[in-house]
Amino acid sequence: MMSPGMMGAIGAMMPMMMRMHGQMMGGGMGGSAMMGGMGAMGSMGAIMDEFDADQDGTLTADELRAGLTAQLGEYDADGDGTLSLSEFEALHAAMIRPTMVDRFQALDEDGDGRVTGEEMTAPADRFARMQKMREAMQAQIPAPVQPVRPGTMMNDSDSMMDGGTMMDDN
Repeated sequence: MMSPGMMGAIGAMMPMMMRMHGQMMGGGMGGSAMMGGMGAMGSMGAIMDEFDADQDGTLTADELRAGLTAQLGEYDADGDGTLSLSEFEALHAAMIRPTMVDRFQALDEDGDGRVTGEEMTAPADRFARMQKMREAMQAQIPAPVQPVRPGTMMNDSDSMMDGGTMMDDN
């Protein structure tokens, strides 16, 4: 049986582990990471940095409009005032490149500019370890106690008073 202090420690660790798992797998709970793309906050932060012309930390509609118009002009290779799919692909690739480079560098543990098979599958190995830790912690948490029905003691099928309910004895 675990002490209440240990149960509290495990309870406190679970949210942290869930955040780490979410970040590693590219989703929820605060971030995108290994397997995901840029999260909403990551892409918004990049847009803020790029388009906040006066660098006051606030992006206005006019600053956003000016920034997007500039991007249209920059990536409209044929000058027709629109972006074709291939032109938009170039814009998109440029926007996600920093994230892609970060992901590559996160995988390239030895920094040699190449991701080996072992480095590529390292997130799966971390995931397996996290699963084992989660299962071990869950095994330490006692099963929930079943609620006691009124008129019974500790889930006994016998009632509190000679086989009847408390009200029957009156």
